[in-house]
Amino acid sequence: MISKYDFKYKGLMKSAMQSIPLGNGDLGANIWADENSVSILLSKTDAFSRLHRLLKTGYIRLKFPKGVLNENLCFHLVLNEGILKIHNKNIRIQIYADAFLPVYQIEVDGKFADKLCLEIVNYRAHPERLAHDDRSNYPLNCEADEDIGFDCTEDNDIVFTQEKSAIGQMHKNTTSLYNFSLQHQHLADYPNKSDVLTGLTFGFLAASNDMCADTNTLTAKQGVKSLSISIHSLTCANAEEWMKKINQIPESDIDRHKAYWRSVWEKSYVYISGNKKAENITQGYILQRYMNICAGKGRFPVKFNGSIFSCQPSPHNSENYDYRLWGSYYWFQNTRLIYWGMLFSGDYDLMLPFFRLYLDNLDFAKYRTEKYFGHSGAFYPETLSLFAAYADANYGWNRSHLADGTTLNTYIRYYYCSGLELAFMMLLYCRNAQDFDFLQNECLPFVKEILLFFYEHYKQNDGPICFKPTSSLETWQNCINDTPNIAGMRAVCDFVLHMEQVPKNLMLLCKKIEASLPSVPVGRKHLCKTVLPFEKNIEKVKRNCENPELYTVFPYALYKIGNPDLKIGVSTFKMRAERASCGWQQHGVQAAFLGLRKSAYKEIVKNSENTNKGCIFPAFYGPNYDWLPDQDNGANLMMTITKSLVQENGEKIFLLPAWNKKLDVSFRLPVGNNFINVTYQKGKKPKYSFDKPEHREIIIL
Repeated sequence: MISKYDFKYKGLMKSAMQSIPLGNGDLGANIWADENSVSILLSKTDAFSRLHRLLKTGYIRLKFPKGVLNENLCFHLVLNEGILKIHNKNIRIQIYADAFLPVYQIEVDGKFADKLCLEIVNYRAHPERLAHDDRSNYPLNCEADEDIGFDCTEDNDIVFTQEKSAIGQMHKNTTSLYNFSLQHQHLADYPNKSDVLTGLTFGFLAASNDMCADTNTLTAKQGVKSLSISIHSLTCANAEEWMKKINQIPESDIDRHKAYWRSVWEKSYVYISGNKKAENITQGYILQRYMNICAGKGRFPVKFNGSIFSCQPSPHNSENYDYRLWGSYYWFQNTRLIYWGMLFSGDYDLMLPFFRLYLDNLDFAKYRTEKYFGHSGAFYPETLSLFAAYADANYGWNRSHLADGTTLNTYIRYYYCSGLELAFMMLLYCRNAQDFDFLQNECLPFVKEILLFFYEHYKQNDGPICFKPTSSLETWQNCINDTPNIAGMRAVCDFVLHMEQVPKNLMLLCKKIEASLPSVPVGRKHLCKTVLPFEKNIEKVKRNCENPELYTVFPYALYKIGNPDLKIGVSTFKMRAERASCGWQQHGVQAAFLGLRKSAYKEIVKNSENTNKGCIFPAFYGPNYDWLPDQDNGANLMMTITKSLVQENGEKIFLLPAWNKKLDVSFRLPVGNNFINVTYQKGKKPKYSFDKPEHREIIIL
């Protein structure tokens, strides 16, 4: 079935915008071809520069004589094998990133194989000073006449030859912004410093016994009719370690690689049919999941603004591919959508890098809370570095009138809700994946510190918790008792209180919070009871285009199918102020949770058709609010589809709760710690089975 949705293309491409993505979870590649060469833009999930920019690890071209590559060139991304095959009557090329090793493998076969030349294009051959307003250097942006006290120059790469059959490219960070950031944010006395950027070295080594090395090129030996090229790619703490390990990587095992990709498509799937639009939606879902898998197993989380497959050249330098709008810090509100999508599709193993980013920095977050606010617990900013610091530009350069912990950027000044949502996601992950070691050793301690922050930050002596000052997402930036924080604390505490084997101190904390937490703000609009974004607004100006009141639907599911007060959620959704689609707008999954079939399907169609017109790959969505390819757009597509197909609520499982019943569908998706397998044909009762015995009531809607 999966082969039906392979991506195929015939012809040449004009630029990287028309590239095809390939990856193994950590290594990535954008691949395209013109009449002279097949271009491969290499990337990696942890290739961060001294400025904390996620750089490409290199750019290589497979060059052939004129006429070998032509308009008859065919591209076939074989999903069941994780391999890209390129061919015409002259040449056959096969490329894949090994699912278990940091290796790209290239096989070339044909009468022109001995004419092949692999060339390194080092567009970072010289150090480059980034402009003060270069948006890919977002954390260090400033005014033109402002001296921030840090040199925004990127290190150069070196190209080298190794023996007679290998060439490589290496980038080493001579220093980094780590100490500068901690100093600027008055956190330089943090006792457990760990500069993960200074000395960091990444790059690749391309080697072939069928080719000869010379400066920046490998040239095929005369007479060969087929050849093999291995490209090893690593990131290490220093250059010495990198040079040692780059030659110690084992050979690729293609059979093991193929077996991995077969298992991926068997573990979870959605196949929709009935018309051409249904098939396009299916392909969009599959290809977004493919991109998640290609980039989701590295050391750090998937970047919402392009992942490792960003392919638009810099507006400042058309030959540089390291630019991405909003830079390379992690924005929780954008990144989270990718991982909710993974939770709903059952790709639990891909979620851990997201959790690790926050868990590995928990001590720092606790220290910062004590330093800034003088109380216990942990909070994380919306814009987050690898070491959990604020983006310096958000923290603000001119701080003469600001207290420690108060950001110049008002969009995130009182914006602490990311920890609550992450805690809720972790709890759901632990239940679904049955990861009990993670639950006890990491999840519950994290949950406790997050709840403790809110309790101590907003508790009014012996009175109730009052969120003041606070913001309701980025839209209402100074209000009292915002809905996302109240809904988040209620959802997390309720989850913990219904668990077994919870530490006593956490259980007592949840009970105290539950007893002192304000109610979700509710009012009336057009005679209907609706949720409000806050209890009281201080600043009347609306700053963004979110619907904070609908956080009660998603992510926190206080109003959803199976709840007695579902009508409140439905009324809130129907009377929402913001109605824009695509990108990070989450109306689709909210409609699905509420059982609103027409609204959910409308958003599914819009997200699936949102491919960039300058691209050929269907899942290169956007850029919408962010960058290309927009991972939030694809994540929302996946979430809306999965929650339209199956939901659970306590002792009940709902089949097709928001599905367009005109479309046939076959799917395998998680329900709690189980998986359900369903086949539905229009007008017929769906057939279903479970992997494990299931005793909950099944309700078909």
